[in-house]
Amino acid sequence: MAAILAMLFHGGPTSPIAMPRGYLAVDMFFVLSGFVIAQNYEPRLASGMTLRQFVRQRLIRVYPMFFVGTLVGLLLWGARPFAFLMIPDPGNPVLFPSNGPMWSLLFELIVNVLFALFALRLGPRGLGAILAVSGVLLWFAAKAPHGLDAGAFWHNAPAGMVRTVYSFTAGVAAFRLHRHLRIERRETPLAWALLPLLIVLFWPDYENRALADALVALFVLPAIVWLGAMWQAPGARAMEALGAMSFPLYCIHLPIIYVVIARTGPQAQVLYLAMPVMALALDRYVDRPVRRVLSRLGRATAPALTPA
Repeated sequence: MAAILAMLFHGGPTSPIAMPRGYLAVDMFFVLSGFVIAQNYEPRLASGMTLRQFVRQRLIRVYPMFFVGTLVGLLLWGARPFAFLMIPDPGNPVLFPSNGPMWSLLFELIVNVLFALFALRLGPRGLGAILAVSGVLLWFAAKAPHGLDAGAFWHNAPAGMVRTVYSFTAGVAAFRLHRHLRIERRETPLAWALLPLLIVLFWPDYENRALADALVALFVLPAIVWLGAMWQAPGARAMEALGAMSFPLYCIHLPIIYVVIARTGPQAQVLYLAMPVMALALDRYVDRPVRRVLSRLGRATAPALTPA
């Protein structure tokens, strides 16, 4: 759902449903990533996984769809080849001008590496200190004219990194607290209510977004991930389909919106329905097979198929 809301946000005036604060979906992704990365990798790191092994597995998970998203941007918009190396464009105001959201994948990988280096050394006080400092910086970042819609441009890249650090750390802290309290998941229809809750959070626009954006990013999104980790929704297949299409959709939607829909007009509106289907196909026929091949070639165990 967060990926769909990000797509609607980037659609702007062409979007069938206005989602003026859909950029907060990125903060949701970071919190979720922190929870899932800690859940999947802290035990492995504690058992001797090396930094090289960790980075290899994270690249296997992230890079295939990053490559596809960059290729789509190159074909539709044009890009410098070094974008395929996850290197921001030094000659453009936008870090990844052919596909703006790719900044968040780069920043997440940077924070992933920091996690692998320091997570096992950080106890509750260390995590609390990072949350406190990055939370204060996030509060000030939210005071910008466009709220927390920051990170894609060179001039607001520091604010984007603050968003990444705070939200990812909040996810790690949520996982550790879940583990400490030994909370068990239970099936409940309440889990489905979390999806429309995101719409309620991202849809209203405000003249002054600072307070709303800060409260959502600092407290509400970590709470949603906390509840989502505690509640199992009935109808697992539907949830799995939403999760499967989320990452590919996030990687491909913006060039299609900016080039095809914006230039073609109303007749291209059907692409808003088609893109999630395209994303499901990419997950099944491109992303998963490629990751399996890369895992075998790298003699690495295939990472869990999660939204991380």
